[in-house]
Amino acid sequence: MGLVNVSYEIRTSEKMSFTMLEDMLTLIKNNVSGHKHIDDVIFKSKYILTEMLTNAIKHDHGSSRIKIEIANNILRFVKTDTGKPLTLPKAGDINGNATIVTADTMHILYTNKQAEKIFFYCKENVDAIVMNHRLPEHFGLLIITKAADEFFYAYNAEEQCNTFSASIYLSD
Repeated sequence: MGLVNVSYEIRTSEKMSFTMLEDMLTLIKNNVSGHKHIDDVIFKSKYILTEMLTNAIKHDHGSSRIKIEIANNILRFVKTDTGKPLTLPKAGDINGNATIVTADTMHILYTNKQAEKIFFYCKENVDAIVMNHRLPEHFGLLIITKAADEFFYAYNAEEQCNTFSASIYLSD
């Protein structure tokens, strides 16, 4: 697997290409075709990219960029946009640094802040905590967290830039 670094610009004021998602998936297929779990990689990539594209349309106020990088056995998706930072719940501290973002009958989505990044992770919801009032807003974050091996968010206040980075590890 060689080095890949391709960016796609999503302008919400213009029509988005219907083939953009398929173009992105084709790029991935062409560059990780030898991976023994290629079907899983494409499945996860499709969910991550669908949520990032949906987020670009739903939340951005101009243009977003989604970059696909393949290097060092890591497939990385980086979505950037300008605007206000992501708003996450303040309540729900669990185990020191973790905060519950949303929950449904199957999973609980947590965040854990490390330096200037907010990492997402989820666990099965054994106690069936349901927070329906938060579900629609942050459900996409849960989907990306489940599909990615690593998912984090960072905000650069000086540049007013939001960065969402999701990685799939390609090593066997």
